Amino acid sequence: MNVKNKSVQVSFKNTMAVVKYLKDHGYKVGKQTVYNAVKNGLLKAQDDGRILEEDARMYAATLKKVKGEPDKIAARTEEKLIAEIKHRQVQTEKEQLLLDRALGKLIDRAEFYQELAARAAALDVGLDHYIQTQVTELILLCGGDEKKAPAVMEHMQEQRKILVNEYVATDRFHVTFIDSSEDESQSA
Repeated sequence: MNVKNKSVQVSFKNTMAVVKYLKDHGYKVGKQTVYNAVKNGLLKAQDDGRILEEDARMYAATLKKVKGEPDKIAARTEEKLIAEIKHRQVQTEKEQLLLDRALGKLIDRAEFYQELAARAAALDVGLDHYIQTQVTELILLCGGDEKKAPAVMEHMQEQRKILVNEYVATDRFHVTFIDSSEDESQSA
């Protein structure tokens, strides 16, 4: 099999592509400059309007590079790349947070505080209920005798443990909050 080695020639679609190429390589040129170069034969265009990279390089050899421009271009390119990387990192973090929340790994801060408030309210109601229902038992337990204080204290500690265990339990419970300002306006 006889295969001929054809070299592929890189070309630019139009003069604007050549302008971009030259600017990217540190030359200060405009659209009109490149257009005039083609018109005057300094830059050869193909029959279909394309300009070969080789011809663009030969034309660039006749131009003067602007001092410091490649550094500015490189710095701007680097800044753009860094900004793009940061943007993508933020997007990735946002997507990860949404995924974690969907999987139940995260809960909303407002939901968390609402849950804490509900548990605190339940603990408060439980302690209040204990005091109101057990006051007579406490009086009978010690019989007014200060020597029985350790027994009363032990009973209270046991009740506290029960209520705290209910507070930290992961079970859900229903709590209704009543706005105290509504109660005051209704009683007036």
